[in-house]
Amino acid sequence: MLAKRICLLFLLSSMTLQAHPNEFEHFIKPLVVEKCVKCHGGEQFHGEVNLKAITTAEKLLEQPDLI
Repeated sequence: MLAKRICLLFLLSSMTLQAHPNEFEHFIKPLVVEKCVKCHGGEQFHGEVNLKAITTAEKLLEQPDLI
């Protein structure tokens, strides 16, 4: 259940990136690093999703299917 809430927060926050570019650095990136990169980053990642490669808002917005 927590993972679903985090994904929802991630989705909603990513929608505001164009209006607020600093949102990624101050909210989304720390959230992803804390809650998601453990399973979806690094050498092994689940579901073919490597969030460690998403280092900027632009890289996130380039992958709408991920969002």
